[in-house]
Amino acid sequence: MAFALAAMLGTASASPHDPPGPAGPGNQAVNGVLTSPFEDVTPPTFEDGASVQAAQQWVDVALAKREHRLGVLAKSISGSKVLPGAASSTLAGLVASDAAGIDGLVGSVASASSASALDQDAASMIVRYRVFAVVAPVVRTAIAAYSQLSSAAAIQSLEPAIGAAIATESLGASSTVQAKTLYRDLLAELGSVTTTDTAVAGDVLALGPTSFPGSSGVLSSASSSLAGSAARIASAQQDVRDIVKLLAAPGLVKDHVHLGPRG
Repeated sequence: MAFALAAMLGTASASPHDPPGPAGPGNQAVNGVLTSPFEDVTPPTFEDGASVQAAQQWVDVALAKREHRLGVLAKSISGSKVLPGAASSTLAGLVASDAAGIDGLVGSVASASSASALDQDAASMIVRYRVFAVVAPVVRTAIAAYSQLSSAAAIQSLEPAIGAAIATESLGASSTVQAKTLYRDLLAELGSVTTTDTAVAGDVLALGPTSFPGSSGVLSSASSSLAGSAARIASAQQDVRDIVKLLAAPGLVKDHVHLGPRG
């Protein structure tokens, strides 16, 4: 029955949420300049006369922020219901590699005895790992892409039942034309989402810390593409709702027409 189709629609838009990151910027002064430990583009430089203890404290905070973020990302990956095995392995490897490198720097910073040594550790922390500039957005974007692909697939699973219902003899001419128009739009929207988001996932999974700064353009483009796909998914969902209304009109649906399992 038509109500079964409507019930199934409720499962089509479900998606996991990326856990929030650590709160607060934790800004500290480095050589008199207020710098955030979250800043992941230009390494801070500690002057030769700078306090080694103060420099260690700043780098320790910055490393702790990265360790926390990588832990959150690892949980997001392991807990994802939408990531295919290969994508999950790629992302988990990316995060694990960064985590091992950052953990190694913790020990190096603790044993540093000069500002110049801390300069090297701070530079390595940013240039080699890019936790905030590359790794975190790659994980979030990949999960978002596969989440939308999952939503599109859930809506796509309704397509055979919709097509069969439209083809029944019980539909009036006007309703048939409207339903077929909505049906064609539905298929076009889902096809576009599948093509776009599959490409986005492939593009971002190819990124790593060494891809910076080119990664910024890829991630920005991916964000725009995913926003467009989200709008198309919403349009496809509305198409389904409108088709359900047509099929649920008096006399349009025979009792033996099956529109999918009951929700």
